[in-house]
Amino acid sequence: MKKKKLSVVWGSLVILLFVIVAGFFYNQQTGSKTKAVTKVFSSSHIVKSSSTQVINQNAYLSAMGARATNQPLPVIGQIAIPNVKVNLPIFQDSGATQILYGAGTVDTDSIFGGANFALASHHVFDIAGAETYLFSPLTGSQIGMMIYVTDKTYVYQYKVDNIFVVQDTDLSVLDPVQGKQVITLIYCVNPSGPDRAIIRGSLISKTPFSETNPTVKGYFTADFNQVPADIVGILQHE
Repeated sequence: MKKKKLSVVWGSLVILLFVIVAGFFYNQQTGSKTKAVTKVFSSSHIVKSSSTQVINQNAYLSAMGARATNQPLPVIGQIAIPNVKVNLPIFQDSGATQILYGAGTVDTDSIFGGANFALASHHVFDIAGAETYLFSPLTGSQIGMMIYVTDKTYVYQYKVDNIFVVQDTDLSVLDPVQGKQVITLIYCVNPSGPDRAIIRGSLISKTPFSETNPTVKGYFTADFNQVPADIVGILQHE
């Protein structure tokens, strides 16, 4: 009888161990994605994604000249939102350095003109001129506002049709939107806390850069609204 009871106990322990191990690997797969996106949406601690989308930056760099090549990381494109005076280089991946100097691609599948071209940058607080830097001016966004991005081969024009707030663990903002090609701009609502503001625009045109009208081309020659070099260090240590 004792041997029988002992075998039952051992059998139960084996089953319990299997459940624990299976649960561990399941959480590693499903939980890590949520954790990663939480970090991606953090204004101070955005992590670099392991992008699988190859983007040719050489053509952009040679066309844009010194302003692009003088950036701390290779530039793959540019975003211009004239209504709120946003004009920034776009970097591949959204690491801490990328979002200090411009906008970074968030999702591993982000591609110019793709299903959901997601970009993140800082909402700057507590320094002089904070409201003018990086994605801070997006607080003045309005429905119908135009967003332009270019890889210097094409200009992609989007029209803002949704502005909303999500929690930093909400993965759905990176999903494709049925029947649309969209851009998703992400920034923090306040210096600390889980809320992230989302500016969503739908693609309305894709035009070869050489055929783009001079007014739109001019948007990409305006000064970048980057944080001045002498105070970037303040953000790096926040």
